[in-house]
Amino acid sequence: MKIDWNRKYTTIAVYAGLTGAALIALVFAFKNFEFFSGWGKRISGILNPVWLGMIMAYLFNPILKFAEKRIFRWNAVTKRQHSSKRALGLIFTYIVVLIILTIFLLLVIPQVYASGSDLASKMSGYIEQTLTWINEFLSKSKFIGGDINNLDDVFNKALEIFNLNMETIGSKIQELITNSTNLLKDYGPKVFEYFKGITNGFVNTIIGLIFSVYFLASKEKLTAQIKKVLRSLTSERLYNSTLELANFTDKTFGGYITGKLLDSLIIGIIMFIVCAICKMPYTPLVSVLVGVTNVIPIVGPFIGAIPGTFIIFIVDPVKAFWFIVINVVVQQLDGNVIGPKILGQTTGLSALWVMMSITIMGGLWGLFGMLISVPIFAVLYTLVKLAVEKRLAKKGLPTETVEYYAAAEDRTLSESDDEPTFAEKLRKMTADIAENHFGQRFRKFRAKRKEKKAGKDKASTENKEDTENKQ
Repeated sequence: MKIDWNRKYTTIAVYAGLTGAALIALVFAFKNFEFFSGWGKRISGILNPVWLGMIMAYLFNPILKFAEKRIFRWNAVTKRQHSSKRALGLIFTYIVVLIILTIFLLLVIPQVYASGSDLASKMSGYIEQTLTWINEFLSKSKFIGGDINNLDDVFNKALEIFNLNMETIGSKIQELITNSTNLLKDYGPKVFEYFKGITNGFVNTIIGLIFSVYFLASKEKLTAQIKKVLRSLTSERLYNSTLELANFTDKTFGGYITGKLLDSLIIGIIMFIVCAICKMPYTPLVSVLVGVTNVIPIVGPFIGAIPGTFIIFIVDPVKAFWFIVINVVVQQLDGNVIGPKILGQTTGLSALWVMMSITIMGGLWGLFGMLISVPIFAVLYTLVKLAVEKRLAKKGLPTETVEYYAAAEDRTLSESDDEPTFAEKLRKMTADIAENHFGQRFRKFRAKRKEKKAGKDKASTENKEDTENKQ
């Protein structure tokens, strides 16, 4: 019996079957969520060195590009010449990384360690001085009740408020001491897991470093292979859009992360110099705290300022106040002068979206999530923006946000026959980011200076020739 297949109904049946299979798979995955999540975590743990290698390769790639373009500048024609150039570039890259780590380990960490050790050894004396200062403040203050003259009065008042007494507190402490053995049994395995995690992290870092060498050594081949697979699976339009999206993401991430690291380094150095001039206690420690936490947008300065202020406060409360003033001034300088000059318009996000990105990504991935939150949201924001503008353009509606501030009846609808494609828009935005990047602006500045100097030299030569002709 010959079956007369109807193309239309066959297509509908195939789509219906695929939809049903997808729904069954989704229900099965939800019912066995713990099983699949466990396998997912296990696979992710196995691939941790690979992810670390990719991150390292991405961070080290600008150094490699600089080495190949500026230092080893010869034109590699043969495969052997290209391999030699790449090998020298890799050696230079990892030497630079090693020098940076050595400087950090030999100069910064010993200073921070010495400050921390000194702080720990003198902590009891500092606390006693602080308590004395607070008692003097309470006894002289006119804004505190007359029955509170020292910390003992504050403590007794707190006990009255919370309906506690020394017998209750003593019994709780005795109970805690009695249960200390059980606490040790409970937390012993956790301590073991903690040290195991540190060991695994160290091993993964070493393996990731090896992976980064391979990724950088064959980056062109890996990129070509990815493009080959992508081109075989997608249409030409989707292929071009994906490449432009990847380029835009690279510019956004690269520009933001490198700029933010440079910005944080400058802020740390400024804080160190100013605190050293003002003779702040534990200057290396508080400067490193401020510089490291500055990589986190908006909330980073507060995270670094709080422990720094506390450390200085227990030594000298007056200097703690001036440290807060210095930190506020430096952060204003960073936000209004240094940051815009280095970062430029690399993200295009408003303060609201920056804060939202930090909150969400910080909740998901902690400190690392806060660091990469802004560039990730910048890419997502751009994709949503382009999709919305594309749909508005199809409806003949204005795409500029300013058009929607006014009432609907006051808007003038505009139509565009030559609406740029998704890839063209991304290409333009990528060019804008590259144009506003600190490195590009610095190169333009140097080019202008060279032109100006060349003009002066030319004018000087002409004046000299005129003088000689007159003579």
